[in-house]
Amino acid sequence: MLENKTLEIVKGTSSNFPLHIFWSTLQLNTGTHKHSFVELVLILNGSASHCCAGQVRKLFAGDLFIIPCGMAHAYTECSQDFSLTNVIFQPEKLLLPQLDAVLLPGFQAVLQGQSESGESYPFLHLDDEDFNWVRELLSRMRQEDELRQLGYRFALLGHFMTLVCEIARKFSRQSSLRAQTSQRTSHVISYINRHFRERCDYRELCRIVGMSRSSLRRYFLNHVGYSPNQYQFQLRVAEAASLLRSSDKSIEEIAAEVGFGDRNYFSRQFKKGTEYSPAEYRRLFAHKHVVITG
Repeated sequence: MLENKTLEIVKGTSSNFPLHIFWSTLQLNTGTHKHSFVELVLILNGSASHCCAGQVRKLFAGDLFIIPCGMAHAYTECSQDFSLTNVIFQPEKLLLPQLDAVLLPGFQAVLQGQSESGESYPFLHLDDEDFNWVRELLSRMRQEDELRQLGYRFALLGHFMTLVCEIARKFSRQSSLRAQTSQRTSHVISYINRHFRERCDYRELCRIVGMSRSSLRRYFLNHVGYSPNQYQFQLRVAEAASLLRSSDKSIEEIAAEVGFGDRNYFSRQFKKGTEYSPAEYRRLFAHKHVVITG
């Protein structure tokens, strides 16, 4: 139903031109649907949940995303003031790849809904300044598409090219930041993996990522889900559990080997991480081992 309604809107706005824009001042919940064109969506107001590409994302004003041609999606939990604007287009008919925008890493994200890394459903959130700029540009596109004065297609395409260029640049910068984030995180993780038996050297970790201690902790927590100390703790417990299962080493030896020090401290920390004392864990594994192989 929504597909037919959208096509009616497209045909009513202009025929035989592969670029249109429409404003939804009150976007209601929809069923799952898909289109034969690419959608660039800007959330104007309110909130909703968007089901797309196997994920559910909460939407708020300033969110901008691309829905590739043929990708099923749905809006649910729409607030009473939820509104958005859609730019719908058929990229293969716009001839834009002939221009140098194709050299931008974010170009495919905007035109096809496919990021450089292969991610579908590219998404970003605009700050207030960018949001106001994009909304104003889309408003001018809407006016051209509705009034249809002589030369409106040329003007509409010009506005669209400006929009594509700026959004592609933003996707490019976002991809670059993600790559830097991934590289920084991998360097820290690699260092801790090699030195988890030792005391956590925050000075070295800070040097690796070029951050202060507080910034490093916040950064690592956001991107890994643990602080560096918590991550190191998980590695120590995992290594201790492996040694308890696979070796005849004493609990004192294992405690020293994984960096926990004395047996009592090790027992408390291991139980915190597994809910078992080292001795209980070893007996439990031995019992399971007998049952499995008997």
